[in-house]
Amino acid sequence: MTKGDAIFLISVSSRGRDTSIQLAQALQGKHQDIRLYTLAAYKIEGVAEIKGDVSTFVKSIFYQAKAIIFCCAMGIVVRSIAPYLKGKDVDPAVLCMDEKGAFVIPVISGHLGGANSLARQVARLIKGKAIITTATDINHEFAIDEWSVQQHCLLEPLAMIKRFSATLLEKGCVGINSEFPVEKPLPQGLSWEAEDIGMVVTARMNYRPFKKNLLVHPQVLHVGIGCRAGISKQQIDSAFFAVVDKFHLSTGSVKALHTIDIKKDEVGLSEFASSWHWPIYYHSAEMLKKVKGSKSSSSFVTQTVGVDNVCERAALCGIEGKLIVEKQKHEGVTIAIVQEDYMVLWSEEESICRK
Repeated sequence: MTKGDAIFLISVSSRGRDTSIQLAQALQGKHQDIRLYTLAAYKIEGVAEIKGDVSTFVKSIFYQAKAIIFCCAMGIVVRSIAPYLKGKDVDPAVLCMDEKGAFVIPVISGHLGGANSLARQVARLIKGKAIITTATDINHEFAIDEWSVQQHCLLEPLAMIKRFSATLLEKGCVGINSEFPVEKPLPQGLSWEAEDIGMVVTARMNYRPFKKNLLVHPQVLHVGIGCRAGISKQQIDSAFFAVVDKFHLSTGSVKALHTIDIKKDEVGLSEFASSWHWPIYYHSAEMLKKVKGSKSSSSFVTQTVGVDNVCERAALCGIEGKLIVEKQKHEGVTIAIVQEDYMVLWSEEESICRK
């Protein structure tokens, strides 16, 4: 389930509406899609009417929202969202703000959903106070789930996040291991020496140096695809999974797909990209000819599309990185994968508590 990009501001009083309008104006330029809603009695130009009761309205927007900011009492928020909660990895950020804008409270999805970060931003904009209650934050420890969102990394397994954070809070130290360069100094509580539980920054699924591993998958993989005309999405699915399983790569680390521009009208390829919500870039044969680092060559492919290799050259096109999976053939599909150069960085907020 994919969250949308919209931030919904919901109010149930005239004061709450006015505070929501003030916040919407302050958020302009920082967020693209901001939508204001209030009860029929308080509707004015620029603020849409909530149809029916608040909870029913929330149901209609819950899974298309990036965030929902209520300007009302906490009880209304809890009763309105309770029936629709599924999990921290899919629920939108939900905030509660009093109608004067004095306090801003993240209700759910504080880290993975970005509610804590958004609450801090909202509080700064309206000169209120963010009330953060998550344990890692109040104890000034490294919040890996919030950091992972800021860095566009996927964490798995999700159940390990709680154990990782609990160990950090209880023992004051957890491990870190990375297949990529890491910015120094480390955030407080992370250690290269720990052995029991740790975060592992990798694009692979089988790299597990600790007894208990929280895998951190940065978006660093560029998948080059070549295919015969009329290929189906199912055939590309089959080829793709055969390759990532063979090389133990995480789909969570895929950043983009690449191919040659004559494949723009391949429905199966477009459907494959859309199903994963990955961008797909189309490169001309002339551009691909200039790419260095390709390992495979085919005279047949040259005669067909004007360049000796599509998948490797496409994956490498415009990317600073290395070819980690050379051309793989699978029933009318060829796939190659490039891993871009990457460095693990820590946000400014974490830098204040680094070693």
